[in-house]
Amino acid sequence: MRSLIRESLDLLNNGTPFALAVIIGHKGSTPRTSGSKMLVRLDKSISGTIGGGLVEAKVMDACVDLLDRSRSEIMDFHLDQEIKAGMDMVCGGSLTVWLRSFVPPCAPEQIQVWQRLADLEAKGKKALAVTRITADKNAETSLVLELGEVVGPGMLPKALMDAAGENRFTGPGPVRQFYGLDEFIIEPLSRPDTLYIFGAGHVGFQLAKMAHLADFSCVVVDDRAEFANEVRFPHAGEVRVLDDFSTAFDGLDIDDNAYIVILTRGHLHDQTVLEQALKTSAAYIGMIGSKKKKKQIYDNLMEKGVVQARLEQVYAPIGLKIKAETPAEIAVSIMGELIKVRAENKEQPRLMPAALIPAAGLSSRMGRYKPLLPLGRSTMIGTVIGLFKAAGIREIIVVTGHNHDRLAPAVEAAGARPLFNPDYAAGMFSSIRTGVAALPSGIDGFFLLPADIPAIRPATLNLIRRKFEAAKDALIIPAFNGETGHPPLIPARLITAIIGADPDANLRQILFSDPSRIIRLPVHDRGILMDADTPEGYDQIKQKYERLEIPDEAECLSVIDRELADAPAIRAHLERVCETALTLAWALRTCGLDLDTGLIRAGALLHDIKRKEAHHAEAGSRFLQQLGFQKIADIVAVHMDLTPGPELDETQIVFLADKLCRGDQLELDYPGRFHEKAKQLPHAKKEIFKRLETAQHIHARIESVAGRSLGEILG
Repeated sequence: MRSLIRESLDLLNNGTPFALAVIIGHKGSTPRTSGSKMLVRLDKSISGTIGGGLVEAKVMDACVDLLDRSRSEIMDFHLDQEIKAGMDMVCGGSLTVWLRSFVPPCAPEQIQVWQRLADLEAKGKKALAVTRITADKNAETSLVLELGEVVGPGMLPKALMDAAGENRFTGPGPVRQFYGLDEFIIEPLSRPDTLYIFGAGHVGFQLAKMAHLADFSCVVVDDRAEFANEVRFPHAGEVRVLDDFSTAFDGLDIDDNAYIVILTRGHLHDQTVLEQALKTSAAYIGMIGSKKKKKQIYDNLMEKGVVQARLEQVYAPIGLKIKAETPAEIAVSIMGELIKVRAENKEQPRLMPAALIPAAGLSSRMGRYKPLLPLGRSTMIGTVIGLFKAAGIREIIVVTGHNHDRLAPAVEAAGARPLFNPDYAAGMFSSIRTGVAALPSGIDGFFLLPADIPAIRPATLNLIRRKFEAAKDALIIPAFNGETGHPPLIPARLITAIIGADPDANLRQILFSDPSRIIRLPVHDRGILMDADTPEGYDQIKQKYERLEIPDEAECLSVIDRELADAPAIRAHLERVCETALTLAWALRTCGLDLDTGLIRAGALLHDIKRKEAHHAEAGSRFLQQLGFQKIADIVAVHMDLTPGPELDETQIVFLADKLCRGDQLELDYPGRFHEKAKQLPHAKKEIFKRLETAQHIHARIESVAGRSLGEILG
């Protein structure tokens, strides 16, 4: 079947007018979904379809009306209303259809764009076709290639290019967006759905004919030239003849648009092909045969190290259960299943990313069962699951083993999916392979976090996710002060390598196989390095978790080192403010005032973290919120303009300490500095004196509580 892209290019080259109709939006029940296309010629002959019926007829008429000149139009159809108008559609949903006419002479650069688009489609390459529609309904198309190269006329908006670079336009259908006064239709060009038929016998012969009708590109593979040839398979895109099925996948580019059907003439060949297929990221793997044959092959493969969870994803016995008997009937059952799986894959929302939590070990060093140890108001496993849920991760798998019967109910209660690894005694890599094999298709990557590393902030996961959004092929590894920790965010490209690895392999070797695609992401979260492997580690985890919103001193210094590496004067000021604030706090604590010195230390060290920016208090507060330091963000937000509460608190201590320090020097005669500044900035005189009044109010409170002057307290 010729593609509409190639057919459009031929018409452009021949100077023949035509129009394209594309569904760019649909809701509810509709005959076709977003991305469906139809080409309409002047004589109303068509290629493709947007669903038939009177809606399609109306669109055909509108397309012909557009063929007086090149232009665009958007049409909306509400099918529930159309029923009342006597139309023959009974779907009840709504459609938005984009019409675009091509009337000669077409601009040469537009023909070049379509030529490039056809070449990319033929090679199975990805791209974005971006069509700008101006206010006068003129349209021009550019291509955005995988590495960000733009082919075509004009400059595209930076916001659109940024979104393309972050892979936001990866769905199955077009996206309609407005930038400025112009409207843009963004159409993803993805690789075609390709059906790989291993076995050119009677069923394979019938299936290949149906693949052509169902819009699958088709590749037929066999070791018998008398069966596998272009005469028997005229519609196949490729027919390959093998010397041996052990090399069946050599040279094949299998991705998540691939559908594999195994129909060879014998059990051994089926097993050989299936073993190789399981190492791919194909959207579908199906194998013909009885349940007895399936069990025999599965047992053989599990003895060779294939994990059971991966085998459970194979469609075997293949096909829908329609009591098929003849080769043609069996092919119908298989094609029905292929169409069903393809539709479900396209409807399924992208699950980026998932989370995998290995929790199958014996906890031997701890001496107690770690996943169910208490932490905060929950357990260790409940906390880790909650961490991912707080970061917006929906697909969470916990791999169990030892104590499965105790752990599984707790996992389910926390909203995650328990997955038992019967071979858990073989080590953590066995559990990781089991979990990876059970990950849903369509994800872009997955977090990997053992159950005994729970003291991580959700904000840290969000930082890792944002980095991954900009580089989805990269392995993202968080690092604190140069030391890498958990959880890595592992790209989907490594899934097949992990599943297909030898059971004795090392996960690190797989993850670090391509150093050019590894990003070590600095984070200000010491929890990424902390595990509860021993009783001492567990105690440290509990202490850390109790104060997760407050960065400790090492985390504060990590932030300062990264944000103020070239600002020694600001750093010196922060250190002096911190020393001053802590001295005040300890003096007040000896008088019975319950102040959190950790909160004061962090607030003082980070209050000017964005000092180099305009409105630095607000900027600093926003920055610290993104890091998950909400309590510190609250202090930083008001450290310039504070309305003090009735009782002395940590915010007031930091506020006054900041006003007592000029640069890195303590200055008890601070009122003089405020008067001097008011003379220099008369327009800000009111705000300056308000800050002075607040500082003097806190000053008096401290001296009243401590029973000593500031000079005596600070030496």
